[in-house]
Amino acid sequence: MFLNAKIETDRLILRPLIEEDVVPIFKMATEPNHFTYQPDTPPADVTEIENMVQWSKNCNQKNTPEKIYKFNLAFVLKETLETIGIGGLGPHDIDPQEIEIYYGIQEAFQERGFTSEAAEAILNYGFNTIGLKKVIATVHPENTASKRIIEKLGKNDCKILSGLTGENSAFNSYLLYTLVKSE
Repeated sequence: MFLNAKIETDRLILRPLIEEDVVPIFKMATEPNHFTYQPDTPPADVTEIENMVQWSKNCNQKNTPEKIYKFNLAFVLKETLETIGIGGLGPHDIDPQEIEIYYGIQEAFQERGFTSEAAEAILNYGFNTIGLKKVIATVHPENTASKRIIEKLGKNDCKILSGLTGENSAFNSYLLYTLVKSE
């Protein structure tokens, strides 16, 4: 379910991260606008991505439907087998009891529907294979592309985060969407 996951869409294969993903993920994560709507910072060097890939593999060995540590997936273009993005499911930064969907894609592949395709596949896998009943998404209020993706997925609720302190204060004013599996 986690170690050997392979999710196919019309144009993509989503699979767990491998060493060959390091360079394309580093390229994406260091593009000038990649962190515009995230409270994170770009990796200092490729070693950070190498460590993240290894950590992701370790998480997949521990992941269970009841406890997801992190389920990172590479977005691989079927046509060329090129890694063009990353996404997955994992504990929410603010409330680790909640499982969040996340995604990112190289600028060259944005605005072509790949991210929506991947996000829908991840959500369906979470609901139908892992057995999740609810998934959340945190979106910067100015990130109109991500808001459209989440709304297409069928958001059930949206609230504005506020009153957060400490390391979570960066999320004040972000939108928190709830996606619930339809029965």
